[in-house]
Amino acid sequence: MKNWLLFLSVLQLYCPCQVQGQTLASDCKSSDPSASLMARCQNGNTTGNGSESSAVICQESGVEADRPRSDLNKLYTRLDELNRKLLLKDVELERFNIRFRNANNVQGRWRGPRYFLSQEANTITSTAGAWAGVATRAKPIFHRFILGRNKKGEFVQERRLAFRIGLEDALIPQMVGQTIGSFGSAFELGVNLWHDHEARKLSLDPVAADKYVVRIKGEILSLLAQRAEWLDRNSNELPATHLQLATAQGLVLSDLCNLALNEYARFHIGTRRYRTFQDAIFVLDITRNMTGVAGNIVAEYATVVKRGSANAPAGVCNLVSACLTIASPVAARVIGKAAGGRAAQQLKSLVASSEHYDLLKFESDLAKIPPLLKSAARSGPVEERFFTRTEEIQSLNELSTQLHRKKFELANRETRAGTRAATQNVAAGAVIGGNKIMSGLGYMIAGFRFYHRPLDSNFLIADGGLTSGIGGTLGAADNLRIQVRSELQRRNLRQSHLLPGQILSEHMQKLDEIERRLQSLQEQTGTDDGSR
Repeated sequence: MKNWLLFLSVLQLYCPCQVQGQTLASDCKSSDPSASLMARCQNGNTTGNGSESSAVICQESGVEADRPRSDLNKLYTRLDELNRKLLLKDVELERFNIRFRNANNVQGRWRGPRYFLSQEANTITSTAGAWAGVATRAKPIFHRFILGRNKKGEFVQERRLAFRIGLEDALIPQMVGQTIGSFGSAFELGVNLWHDHEARKLSLDPVAADKYVVRIKGEILSLLAQRAEWLDRNSNELPATHLQLATAQGLVLSDLCNLALNEYARFHIGTRRYRTFQDAIFVLDITRNMTGVAGNIVAEYATVVKRGSANAPAGVCNLVSACLTIASPVAARVIGKAAGGRAAQQLKSLVASSEHYDLLKFESDLAKIPPLLKSAARSGPVEERFFTRTEEIQSLNELSTQLHRKKFELANRETRAGTRAATQNVAAGAVIGGNKIMSGLGYMIAGFRFYHRPLDSNFLIADGGLTSGIGGTLGAADNLRIQVRSELQRRNLRQSHLLPGQILSEHMQKLDEIERRLQSLQEQTGTDDGSR
């Protein structure tokens, strides 16, 4: 019995029609009949108690004491069939929610390490090039003079200049690293576009998914309207306690459908927000790295042809790249939130009646069922299967509560992890980009003002390279720290069976089992009806 009770709890997770405040009940015409039914039920119970005879209770609720039991059986069978259809629709919607999420938020086990390697290679090689440039430029700063010969063959002191070949070689690792970073981000962006293409082939893209959910919602509302109409039409045929129980079940079914619709909306909005944020990060990464490559190419040209004025455009490119390093995490997050807000606006018509729905409301309505079951069980010799099915549905509702709790915890954990990662990205970008700005400014000042004074230009560019090297070193260490922490967290979650994929897979298995139970209930109902 515990397993039955456990399974029938998830079925109710998906079938709503009457809830307080803004719910799906406002979308269908069954809210008024349901309210009147509840009022009749309460009136029917004002004078009765558990010790009264079943005949008295039946008379108070409008049921004749000598009504044939077969007629009541038909009524309960019809109610059971409506509940079962609603629960199956809920299962279908919940399963679609999981498929939609899996198709539109494909990250892969190795995306994190893969992206980390490309960006870490970029940071390390660029930083190595910056330090090499600083070392080359530091020699004429700390050792200003060298011993040379003049035209007469006399030994004289001459001002030391930076070794040109060393400066050229120092720029090459920076260009290589930034190119690796650009290709790494471009590859991840291409993977996202490929997954979008695959989702469209499966009709799981956001546009097709919205149409599908609208259709499912219409079917659920139609079933809820039929159920409310059926209860209103047969309210005088059922004992008052049974009518009250059936009405309370309608509230729980309504709550479950609201939860399923809200879950889809949350998945949709979250997916659009995160994917847009991620794609924006990739695009901005490509832009800043390629801008840095362009700046280093110009700086290489200035070094080879000994044209100091060319350092100015090189500095401009490096400055733009540094500013993008700082702004990318913030800009991507703003773009992602805008995309999420747009998705929420588009879904407003779909879940407007339940956008502020709370899981606690569902649990509150669910808690009202057990006392009503006890009261209904004392209402006379009616179809026993009605009580059995109700207990099974109650059990599935309880399982649904557990599954939703897990998914809410998962959503909260992902939100916290996303917020923490975004904060870390902002901090790392500020450190790396802030130091790199000094490098761009050094090149710009040297190119615009001291292009004819190579010693002063060397001093400015060396200082900028020093700050850039410090920022890059700190950034490489922070990237490694974040990745190691992420892998440790993933290992702990996998051992606790709390990875998003594990939770959703478990939920899908539960839904499959619930659907099998519902199908078995249908077959059993048909057998019972045939035996009679």
